[in-house]
Amino acid sequence: DEHQVELDLGAQYFLDRIRLLSPGEPPPAYQLRVSDGSLNPDGERIWQLFSERLNRDAFLHMEEDFFKQAVRYIDLRRLQFGPGDREKGQISEIQAYGEGYVAEVVMVSPIIKLRRTALFGVLDWQGETPRNTRIEIRTRSGNELKHIVHYFTPRGSEISKTTWERRTEDRRGPVVVEELPGADWSNWSEVYHHSGAVFKSPSPRRYAVFEVRLKTSDPLRAATIRDLTLSFKSPLVDRASAELWPVRGIVPGRTEEFILYVLTSFVAGNPGFDRLRLESSSAVQLELVEVCSGREALLRAGGGRTLWPGALAVERLAGGGLDLVFAELVTEPTLYAVRFRTQVFLGHTQFRAHLLHADFPTRLQEISAGEATTLVASQSLVAVVDLKERQLLEDVAVVPAIFTPNGDGINDRAAIEAKIFAIEGSKRLRVVVFDLAGRLRRDLSAAQPRPSGIHYFAWDGRDDAGRLVPPGVYAVGLELAIDAERGGT
Repeated sequence: DEHQVELDLGAQYFLDRIRLLSPGEPPPAYQLRVSDGSLNPDGERIWQLFSERLNRDAFLHMEEDFFKQAVRYIDLRRLQFGPGDREKGQISEIQAYGEGYVAEVVMVSPIIKLRRTALFGVLDWQGETPRNTRIEIRTRSGNELKHIVHYFTPRGSEISKTTWERRTEDRRGPVVVEELPGADWSNWSEVYHHSGAVFKSPSPRRYAVFEVRLKTSDPLRAATIRDLTLSFKSPLVDRASAELWPVRGIVPGRTEEFILYVLTSFVAGNPGFDRLRLESSSAVQLELVEVCSGREALLRAGGGRTLWPGALAVERLAGGGLDLVFAELVTEPTLYAVRFRTQVFLGHTQFRAHLLHADFPTRLQEISAGEATTLVASQSLVAVVDLKERQLLEDVAVVPAIFTPNGDGINDRAAIEAKIFAIEGSKRLRVVVFDLAGRLRRDLSAAQPRPSGIHYFAWDGRDDAGRLVPPGVYAVGLELAIDAERGGT
C-alpha cells in the first residue's frame, strides 16, 4: 500500500546494508525490518526490527547498516506524524547489498516415473559440505498423478480452454499438460542428513520426487551436490494397507487393547512375505492377544481363521516390537486382524508395520496407513492422546530399594525404572548413582532413540571401575534434556 512495501528476494542472501533512493520528497521518517523467512510457533514470520529513522534534512539517499545476516524478506514502512496527505514520502528504489553465496538453494526434481510400483531402497548422493554447510534431502512418493492442461497463444500468453478452442488454427498456441502429485501422495519426509539412508517415504510406490537443499551459515562457503541415486526393487506385495483402532479416547500410560487390520494384495511377480513386524514409536512392550485372518464378514461376526494362538510363531524384538512369523509363505490376498496390548506415551504415537521375506532380507516393505476394512474408520496408524495433565517424568523408582550384590543370585541387581511422556527424537537419558558425600559412583546414561516410554536401567552395585561399592545408602539421579519450549530439564 502507500505506506508500506514488503519485498521477497526469492532466496536468502547474506546482506549487511540496505539503501533507499527517493526521486524527491523523501519520507520524513521510516522503519525497516528484515527476515530470513523463519516462522514462530504461531506460523507468523519472525522479523528483526531496526530503530525508527528520522530524515529531517530530506536526504534523497538513506542507508541502514547492520551485522551481516541471511535475509529473504525486506519490509519498509513509512512513519506518519500527523493527519492528511502532506507527508508524501516517495521511494523509487530499494537496494540491498551483501557478499557471499546464497544462504540456501532449493532444488526440486521432476516426478520420477517407474513403469510399475517398486520398493524403494537406499538413497545415495555425492557432494561436498565444507565447514558450516550442509545438504538436506527430503522425498515424497505416491501412485497417482494429477494432470492440469494449460492453453497458450502463439506469443506465450495463457488463455482459457474455451478461448483457445474459439480461435482459428493459426491463432492457437501450444497445449501443455502439467503433471502434479495426486491425492494419495505423502507429505515431505523427514530430512536425510547422510548418504546411504533408507528411503523414508511410503513404499512401494510408482512415483517419487526429491527436494535438495544446500545450506550455509558462512557467506564464503557453499555445499555442492553432483549426483543423487535411489535404488529400488520389486515389492513383496503390490499393496499393503493398515488401520488401527482405537485412535482416540486413550488414557496415556495405561495398558490399552488395540486392533490392527492389515490388508494385502498381489500382482504377478510378487514373491510374498513370511513375517509381519509391528513396532511402536514409544519405548514399550507390545503384548500379542490374538491374530485372525479371513473375509471381512467373518471377522465382523467374530469368526475367521485363528493364527495365534496357533501355527503363527511370535518373536520379540529388542525395542519391544513383535515379529509374527508365518509357517508358510503368504502369496494370496488376505485381511488380518491383529489384537495387542500396549501403552502410549506420546501425544501422537505412531505404530509401524512392515512385511519381510526370509529370502530377501533387504526388502523391508512398509505397510501404509489407509483403508484396509470397513470394520473401522480410522485409516490411520497413529494413536492420539491428551498429555496436558501428565508430567514429563513419572513413576521413578528403584526396585528393590534394598539389594545385596554379593553374587548369591538373590537381589544382586537393582532396576532403576522411569516413565517418560511427550518427548520425541533421540535424546540422552542421564542416569547416575552418587554416594551421600555427593561423589559420582556409577554412570548408567545412554542415548534413547525413543525417549518416551518405560525405561529400565540395571545397577549391579559396582562403580565405573567395576569395583563393588561399600554397603550404604546411595542416591540415583535422572536427567533428560528436553525441547527449549518445554522449559528446562
